[in-house]
Amino acid sequence: GDLFYMPPALRLQDTKNRQNSLVQELGKDTNKMWGAMEDAYLASQKAYDKLMEMGVAKEVARFVLPQATYTRLYVTGNARSFIHYCDVRDDQGVAQLEHVELARAIRRVFASVCPTIADAVWA
Repeated sequence: GDLFYMPPALRLQDTKNRQNSLVQELGKDTNKMWGAMEDAYLASQKAYDKLMEMGVAKEVARFVLPQATYTRLYVTGNARSFIHYCDVRDDQGVAQLEHVELARAIRRVFASVCPTIADAVWA
């Protein structure tokens, strides 16, 4: 699978809301962004592989990896916390897009595990 997150489109900083960004139409600038990101990702992966070959500890070698490196994460919480997170972060145009996407994914999982509560809260 993919090792790094690649944004689906170029986004510009919203000048009114620092947590929001403005999606731009796909075009030349998006392709330039993807190219620059891919170059950085490949360079960081090469550096990581070299450090691993040297026997450097994984927790030290991973410092060269970008913030966009996919990570498997396990989360625990209670119903109230998941509901609150989803309610606060599923607000496109206000919350950061990646938080909106995560909140929607959490809501789907929550609804599959706790359908009665989800229906009572979000129906």
